[in-house]
Amino acid sequence: MKFSENWLRQWVDPQISTEELGQQLTMAGLELDGIEPAAPDLTGVVVARIESVSPHPDADKLQVCQVNLGDGTRQIVCGADNARTGLVTALATERAQLPGGLKIKAAKLRGVESFGMLCAANELGLDEDSDGIIELNENLTIGMSLMEALDLNDAVLDIDLTPNRSDCLSIEGVAREVAALNSLAMNVIDMPEIKQDIDEQFAITVNSQQDCPRYCGRVLRDVDTKVRTPIWMQERLRRGGIRCINIIVDVCNYVMLELGQPMHAFDLGKLSQEITVRMASGSEKLTLLDGKQITLSENSLVIADADKALALAGVMGGEESAVTMETQHVFLESAFFNPVTIAGKAREYGLHTESSHRFERGVDPNLAMRAIQRATQLIKQYAGARVGPVSEVANDNNLPQREPITLSISKVSNLLGVEATSLEVISILEDLRCAVQQVDADQILVTPPSHRFDMQIDVDLVEEVARLKGYQQFPTQSLPVVATNISGKQKSDSVFALQEGFSALGYNEAVTFSFTEQEHCHLFYEGDVKQLANPISTALSNMRTSLWPGLCEAASYNLKRQHTAVKLFEIGRKYLIQSGLLQQTEVLAGVVVGDVAPRQWGLATRSMDFYDAKGDIEQLMSSLGVAGLLEFRAHSHLGLHTGKTAQILLDGQPLGVIGALHPNVLKPLGLAKREVLVFELKIDGNLLDKSPSRFELWSKYPQVRRDLTFTVSAETAAQSILDAIYALQISELQDIVIFSVYQGEGVLQGAKSVSLGLILQDFSSTLTEQQIEQTMTNIISLLADKFDAELRST
Repeated sequence: MKFSENWLRQWVDPQISTEELGQQLTMAGLELDGIEPAAPDLTGVVVARIESVSPHPDADKLQVCQVNLGDGTRQIVCGADNARTGLVTALATERAQLPGGLKIKAAKLRGVESFGMLCAANELGLDEDSDGIIELNENLTIGMSLMEALDLNDAVLDIDLTPNRSDCLSIEGVAREVAALNSLAMNVIDMPEIKQDIDEQFAITVNSQQDCPRYCGRVLRDVDTKVRTPIWMQERLRRGGIRCINIIVDVCNYVMLELGQPMHAFDLGKLSQEITVRMASGSEKLTLLDGKQITLSENSLVIADADKALALAGVMGGEESAVTMETQHVFLESAFFNPVTIAGKAREYGLHTESSHRFERGVDPNLAMRAIQRATQLIKQYAGARVGPVSEVANDNNLPQREPITLSISKVSNLLGVEATSLEVISILEDLRCAVQQVDADQILVTPPSHRFDMQIDVDLVEEVARLKGYQQFPTQSLPVVATNISGKQKSDSVFALQEGFSALGYNEAVTFSFTEQEHCHLFYEGDVKQLANPISTALSNMRTSLWPGLCEAASYNLKRQHTAVKLFEIGRKYLIQSGLLQQTEVLAGVVVGDVAPRQWGLATRSMDFYDAKGDIEQLMSSLGVAGLLEFRAHSHLGLHTGKTAQILLDGQPLGVIGALHPNVLKPLGLAKREVLVFELKIDGNLLDKSPSRFELWSKYPQVRRDLTFTVSAETAAQSILDAIYALQISELQDIVIFSVYQGEGVLQGAKSVSLGLILQDFSSTLTEQQIEQTMTNIISLLADKFDAELRST
């Protein structure tokens, strides 16, 4: 929330600097995000009045203005359509420098001398866009510095509030905190009694009293909506981050910033018969103020008249009943909506408004009447209005009730670790507007104020005492540390080994959202998905069923920024609905795409393929000491390319899957048409419980390699051949390398040629030729018997 420091100091003015004020708020739990000046340096810009306007002799779109600066008149050439006699505006005098570096100096414009510049708000850095030069209040002193006239020697504080502190989403709320922190009295705004001019009321019916326990409305007749919002109010809204619309809307927004009560104004002439607060009917449509048409769900609370829905309650008004410059009569609304009813409604329709931000966190249920009186006062003062009585529909049984809380003073001392006296605790709680009653020497009865939804139990009150006492007042104590020896292998050790292993292979670890859009959920999974009740956005509305979409989007982001190779991995959970229950499975997933090596003159460019990713997994498993138990089998998987997908098994048990993305899923994931490899490994006992690799002595005796080439059926998997050879459990056999698989000329149709390199080595002696030949004979016989393999060459 952004607010003007000068505005705050009109409510309460502690004798501390801006920086000290920000630090004080931060230590009290209202974290300061930043401090910035309310306006750039506008030295040399003054308040001036246009005394006369005449056409430029040589330019149709320019005017020659005689401008009064208080100490004389100067001639200014201006192109603004709203430059007119009597207008009070801002003049940048000679030698002034405007934001953006524009230096003002005397000049001739189409032959006419000009001694300064009449400025628009955006040229002064006071607005993003402007239509004509700035129009100031006529009662400002001519010749006064604009910085002084508009109170621009001010700072804008931006505080980040936790959801439980909605009571501070207003100047009054922050002022209450500052007053309590500094034990000061808070100034109360002057709110004279509103004189009632007419007896007219507009009927109000509340059908959903549990969702809207209080609704206040008032008729205002003959309102001048064309009058300009006073510049002081425009400035306070601007510094609060709110754009000015018209006097009625601006007053509603101003009261929201001042008191914390969101309000809405309807064009009374566009309403039919009565106001009804009800739930939306099926497929009812509403065009909002921003022009967006929505289809209302049946659990959405709306403000309606006899014919149609007018507004999405607590979120945004409708375009059809909005107040415009042609509006003459207004129906003013101020209400309390149940936070549970409003929570998530804005996000459901892809919205986020100042009103929904406040209502879903909770607004003081007793504030609606006070706010409508304050808004009426300002509208009547600046726009004129004939005022009707306030119509109120309230159900006290559905309004939040503040129950007294019993607090033990000794418990406060025990929890905080410092001595707290009864007098001190009572003083702090009373500064926070709590009603306190002494029960006995140790106990007090505390009733929280209506604006503090977060005070529910006694420990909440203890926290308040700690906040206002000051966390920095508590002594620092070192906690005792007890070292415990944990025997055995821990899961964290294995996970760390996986992270270290992939990092060593050139991978970067990624952390992606656990939420994703529904389309991505079904790219790799066909079952039901878990939808979020209150999603952050429509793109993050479901629990992910795979880590691949998030990793692929991250890879796409990097590829678009000139990274020629991307290798990412992530350890996280995927969420699948199985047998009606949500199952959380922890997995390690990865994506591989791009060039094998940076482009260079000495090495041909090649894209990473299936075997590069497969080799990374094999190398990782080798570092973990389980490579001999790893197996890859041809497999099919939704979203992966047929023929380029394999199931990964460890010790005969499924561990994961590896494959290339199917071309149909590349576009939804934002990837160009290129080969993208992905893999997924289950992080469970099958992997984590394997014994870590241990050091073994190298054999000092020479290795022997023998190559065998067989012809086997084309349907025979190379892995099956390896499994059969390893099953012989030949102690001298250290490794088998497949260095050729061939189909074509010289090989019978339906067959293929497989070439194996067998690495033999003994740890106790040098292998003899007889031992080697016996081993080769055993292997050849086995393959001939089991696969009908024919030996082509040795």
